[in-house]
Amino acid sequence: MIKLGNMDKKPLVGFFPGFYDMGETYPLIKIAKKYFGEVKYNLPDVANFAAAVNWTWKNAETDYIFHLEDDWQLIQKVPINTLLLEFDKNPNLLQIILRAYRYNYVTCALSPSIIHRRMYSAIGGNLKEDLNPEAQLRGERHGIVMPSRGRKGFPHRGKIMVYPGKNRKIILKDLGRAWIRKTKYIKNGGGKKARFLTWDTKN
Repeated sequence: MIKLGNMDKKPLVGFFPGFYDMGETYPLIKIAKKYFGEVKYNLPDVANFAAAVNWTWKNAETDYIFHLEDDWQLIQKVPINTLLLEFDKNPNLLQIILRAYRYNYVTCALSPSIIHRRMYSAIGGNLKEDLNPEAQLRGERHGIVMPSRGRKGFPHRGKIMVYPGKNRKIILKDLGRAWIRKTKYIKNGGGKKARFLTWDTKN
């Protein structure tokens, strides 16, 4: 994840080392430094998806952050400065999600997105570390009431925005889906998405 706004703040990189050792992690730090100079990073001894999000969001300090995990690729330029203006226009707006799928987004997501301080500061450090953070974002936690896929309609309209909106053009490539089909690793949690926190080796 990197931050937006005041460039005197160090970009934050929270690693999620489930299936590699620290020797393979260090090249990722070099990549971050190549593009952002000095970075602040966390290398935990125990892999935990929720803990990685907790640490990164808790340590952010700017008005906005750009949440980007390493299994996504942007395939189109994004007008960041124009999108940031939307937060000023809409005081209830929490997150601008870059479109990865054509479906109608009805909850906050952990796919690449711009997240306002009013969202990340309420959540960072408060996620339960025994549950997948994506599942937690769909619940009513941290004072942020999110619409659920199971509810009819969208009762909390205005808290999320998807770009592009009208034409639903996909501007991201999901690298993780292709990787998981050919790798020797599987998600832990017994097949339950809410319990996925790290990776196991296939039998």
